[in-house]
Amino acid sequence: MNFENQLDKLYIGSGIVHILDAINSTIAKENVLVIDKSPFILGAWHCIDLFGIPNVENAVHYLLPNDDGYNFINNFLKIELSNCQNKFFARNILGRNILLPYNNPITRIISNLDSQPAVNQNLSKFISLTKNPSHHQTKYPKKGALEFTNRLSKLCSETNLNLMSKSSIEHISVLPGNATVVVRGREYNTKQLFLSHGFIPPSGFTIDHKQVYLNLKKHKRPSIHFYLESESNLVEQDQLRNYSQALFPRNSIIKYVHELTQFLPIQNSHNSKYILVVALRHDLTNTLENRSAVLKELENFKLIPMISNCKKIDYFWQDIFLPMLHDSDLFDLQDRSFGVIKPMFTDELCSSIGKYSLQWNHLKKFLNQNNLFTSIH
Repeated sequence: MNFENQLDKLYIGSGIVHILDAINSTIAKENVLVIDKSPFILGAWHCIDLFGIPNVENAVHYLLPNDDGYNFINNFLKIELSNCQNKFFARNILGRNILLPYNNPITRIISNLDSQPAVNQNLSKFISLTKNPSHHQTKYPKKGALEFTNRLSKLCSETNLNLMSKSSIEHISVLPGNATVVVRGREYNTKQLFLSHGFIPPSGFTIDHKQVYLNLKKHKRPSIHFYLESESNLVEQDQLRNYSQALFPRNSIIKYVHELTQFLPIQNSHNSKYILVVALRHDLTNTLENRSAVLKELENFKLIPMISNCKKIDYFWQDIFLPMLHDSDLFDLQDRSFGVIKPMFTDELCSSIGKYSLQWNHLKKFLNQNNLFTSIH
C-alpha cells in the first residue's frame, strides 16, 4: 500500500465540525482524508443558487446558546453573530391571525398549549418557560451561512486539507487497529474512522469480518423556497410584519418559515422582492394545491405580500429524506469496532463546535498566527 493510502484519520462527511476537526489534525502533521459524496462541503449549511440569485440559504439552523461555541465562531473564525430578533409564534386566537413575540414568557406558555397533550404533566416545563428568557436566545451569522462557506473554504486551501468530493463509499472493513475504506476502487487504510449522525453505510460494511446492519431512522423533511415580486404597493408593505422566523402550531401544514432576503445583496427597490424558505409538515407533497395553501397561510399572517399583488411567484421544492443514526448507534459502533470508529456528535452545530473546539489547539494557534480573516470588531 502506498504511503498516501495510509492514514491517521479518515472522515466520512464534510460537515462543518468534521472539516474543522480534520483541519486541526492536518495542521498537527497527521495524515488526514475527508470524503463526501456531495460536490460541496458543509452539508446543510451550503448555500444554493436559486431564482437567478447566488448563495441563497438552503435552510436556517439557528445556533443554540453555547459559550464555547460562540467564542470559537466569533473569536477564531471571526464570524459576527447576531441575536435572532423578530421571531414569532403564528397563532389563530379567537378567529384572528396573530404573531406573538417569541421571547415573551407568557407567549411561550400560550404557544405550548396547542402542542402539549397533558398540561398538568408539563406544569414544571411551563413554569420554566417564564424564567430566564436569555436561555431561549439563539444566534446566527449576521451575513448568513455563506460566512461559514467562505471561512472554511479558505482554511481548507491554506492548510492543504485532503478532501475528496463527489465520492461514494463502496466498502468499509474494520479490524482491530485499522479500518479499510474503498473509494473509487481504491483502498485507504486508517487508524481512526470518524462518523457522525448522517452516516449512510455502504452495503458492504463489516466489523471483525461480520456484516454490520444499521437501522437508519429516516425523517422526511419537505421544504419550499418562494421568490415573490410584488407591485410595490407601499401601503400594503407597511402592513407586512418584519420577521426573521415564524413558528406555526403542530396542526398546521407549515412548521416554520424563515425570511431570507435579509442575507442577500439583491437590488430590492421599494422592498418589493421577497425570498423565504418554509419547512413543511412531513406528509406534504409537491402539488399546486399544497403550494397554494402554503402561500395563502403565509398571506393570512401578513408574512408575504398579497398574492393578487404579486407580479411574479417562483418556487423550489425539496423532498429531503434524512437518514440518521442516534447517539446510541454511534456509541455502539465505537464499542464494536475496538475504538477504531470515532463518533462525532454534530446534530446541533454550536454545541458541537463548543465541545470539540476545546481540543482544537493546533487550529486556534494557526488562526491566531496567520490572521486569515478580518476581525469583526
